[in-house]
Amino acid sequence: MAAFLHPMGAELYATSLALAQPMDLQGFHQANLQRLAQQDQALRQQGIQVQRQPLSGLTLGGRPALGVVSQIVFQGQNYVDLAVYTVEGGRAYGLQLTAPAQVFSQVQPLFQQLLAQVQLMGVGGGLSPMPPGMPGYSPPPFGPGLPTAPAYPGPGPSQPGALPPGPGLPSQPTLPGGAAQAPSPTQGRPAFTPPANRVVELRYSKEVGDGKQFALVQGGLYYRIEPAGAGRWQVTEVVEDAEGRSEDTYLLDGFGLQDGEEVLLPPVWHTGRTEIGGERFARSQQGGLVLYRFQDDQTWVEVAYRGDGWLAYFVYCDLSKQRNPCTRYALKEVR
Repeated sequence: MAAFLHPMGAELYATSLALAQPMDLQGFHQANLQRLAQQDQALRQQGIQVQRQPLSGLTLGGRPALGVVSQIVFQGQNYVDLAVYTVEGGRAYGLQLTAPAQVFSQVQPLFQQLLAQVQLMGVGGGLSPMPPGMPGYSPPPFGPGLPTAPAYPGPGPSQPGALPPGPGLPSQPTLPGGAAQAPSPTQGRPAFTPPANRVVELRYSKEVGDGKQFALVQGGLYYRIEPAGAGRWQVTEVVEDAEGRSEDTYLLDGFGLQDGEEVLLPPVWHTGRTEIGGERFARSQQGGLVLYRFQDDQTWVEVAYRGDGWLAYFVYCDLSKQRNPCTRYALKEVR
């Protein structure tokens, strides 16, 4: 298996695996569809939306091939997953591309080129090295995780070992029993990334109160998020209050970091990180929000993200203050 990651969030996998029993391409395809249908039931129970469509009439390395295209909605982010595979000499060979929907259309033409250029090396071998013409793709430094529901089968019952890596869902490892677990915020990919093809503007109101009741006051926050290429976004933050107006600009990656450092707290979009500002936050879900909370003797902080990935509100409380110790910034507009 070879894996390649694109800075914009696309993932490419080239896989060769031995079949547990003799089967032709159509048999392999049907077994794959059955396995995916079983796994999708568990995903839907977690609120993850999955739609899959079988594909036919394809070729891989000059051989007849079949495949599956999947549309997945995970934590408010839309993903497209395309897998194409063939069978030869007791082995299955596959190429698989997964990416956020807004990125998929940009990298799909390169994937189509690879389907024609790849060479099968025969029994016991794998796919030939990736041909040139894939700018921006490079092997991940520590390798990908084991996402749930790759669109091709793993080893059969008689074959020990874990499922091979495959894109299905980002940061969703497959457990030994086949059940999916909640994503770890520290694994592989951000929980959400801003659109790479348009500018987004966010506006937040400012409120103060005791943590339970709040009242609007003068001021607020404004963010402008512009794609900057190479998996980064230029984020302009404008802070307004009774004392005036300030403006700062940051160049952030998908995890809300600038050159690996925290410069904007909390992140404007849902990065999935539980360590913010050097403190470990507890993560939970409430309604359609994902919440992160931290409290010690002096402070209480709550950060909430909407289902579409944007910061819903941010509450900071200075518990040493007797009157109106809490300030909340609440999202009022996305455009």
